[in-house]
Parts: sequence; C-alpha cells; structure tokens
Amino acid sequence: MKKVLFFAIALASVFAITSCSEEEENTKFEPLSSLRNINVDMSSSAASETMSAYIKLPKSLAKYIQEDDEFVALAFVNNDYLTDPVRGKGEIAKDGDGDPIFKIMIYGNSSEQTNLYFVYYSSRNKYLYKTDAYLAFTPDSIHGTTDEPYEIRTKIIN
Repeated sequence: MKKVLFFAIALASVFAITSCSEEEENTKFEPLSSLRNINVDMSSSAASETMSAYIKLPKSLAKYIQEDDEFVALAFVNNDYLTDPVRGKGEIAKDGDGDPIFKIMIYGNSSEQTNLYFVYYSSRNKYLYKTDAYLAFTPDSIHGTTDEPYEIRTKIIN
C-alpha cells in the first residue's frame, strides 16, 4: 500500500512539474519603419482624396507614448501589416486635457471601398499593436477632434 501511495505521489509530482510552463512573452519588434516603408505613396490614384482622424490609444498605452513611437493607417487588403498599403502616418498631438493622441491624415479613394486599420509601435516596450479593420474610408470626413478623440482598442501582434 505504501508503494502504491508513493508511486501515486511521485507520478502526480512529475505531472505537476511538467505541466507548469513559463508565461509566454510577447514578441519584441524593431520600429515598424525598419520592417517596411511607412510612407504613403502619393503618386498612387488611391491617394487622391483625404479624411482626417484624431485617435486616442487605450489609457494603458497612451500614458507611455514617446516621440519615437509610430502610428500608421493601413488599407485592409490582406490583413498583413507588412504588405497592406499605408494610407496615413500619425503625428503626436495633445487632446484637450493635454494627454497624447495621434493626429492622422488618411489618403484614399472613394471608389476603393476599403476599411482601414491602425498599427502602433511602442518604442518603450518594443511591441506592435493592431486594431481590427473597422473604419471605412470616407472622403472629406473627420473622425474625432482634439477635445474628443476617437478611441480605439488594440491587441499585441505576436
């Protein structure tokens, strides 16, 4: 009986030890601009019209925005931040409370019928964050203001 009990405890211990794993760490990235060109192709017919947006990141990210961070709008074509066309590049601005936001001029074409998504690179933690495709390109429109920026949700790219 003692041998069976000892064997059961030993087996349970081995199972517990092997099932424990370290918490998965997120992938660290170089700046997005080192992975791809993040400038808008102004010669393209897809850059004939504009819309603008004032974007606020989630509070957990917004308080750490730094000058070296990068924020771009991409056309949702392949859902691939490395190949989807860049439609705009954000600049850091301040909202009405003095908190950092991104001001972005987005280029497109009304006949394109493409949704946009955003990619944010944090130079502080070296993570890339992405939104889902959710903002339709609408020429001459403005999404958000400096006093009431358009708030987005993001997820880490691994």
